[in-house]
Amino acid sequence: MRMDIKIELSEMKSGLSAFMAEVRQRFESAEPAMKFAELTLVDGTIVSFEGEEASVGAALNVVGLEGVVPAPDGTHETTEGLLITTVDGIITNIETKEMEAPEAEEEVIVEFASKEEFAALNDRIAKLEEMLVNLGSKVEDTFSVFEKFASQTPEPVAKPFGPVKTEKNEALKGFASALKNNKK
Repeated sequence: MRMDIKIELSEMKSGLSAFMAEVRQRFESAEPAMKFAELTLVDGTIVSFEGEEASVGAALNVVGLEGVVPAPDGTHETTEGLLITTVDGIITNIETKEMEAPEAEEEVIVEFASKEEFAALNDRIAKLEEMLVNLGSKVEDTFSVFEKFASQTPEPVAKPFGPVKTEKNEALKGFASALKNNKK
């Protein structure tokens, strides 16, 4: 009977080895999987398409929590400035969005009535700067006083409210006194 088991095990091992060899051969000869690229829409939605670049005629899919579904009909704007139009999940048109030139910042011109007024404002700014510097040094001084105080404050030696009483302590004391009274 033991001989039969050994034969069956060796037959199983050789059969398993042959099966694994066939699986390896099939995977090695399989064509590489299709590659998909992704883009992000301006609303944060992720869309995917086959290949490295989106092209007319390719399927555009929305990648979401429900899985991958065909993109809805309409024009979708990507964060890269592409406008991709789809019908039934198929890309029908791709355009580059014309970027608007940023508006030039308006130059703020402050006019002073006189040189004296300008000088007075400069004096006020200088005084405010001096006050900020003084305030900063006072804050640093305050922190150093607190640090010295904290380093010199000793840790409490005893508990401020005495020993903590618990129900167990009281019950044990009552039991001990009952034992003492019982001995007498």
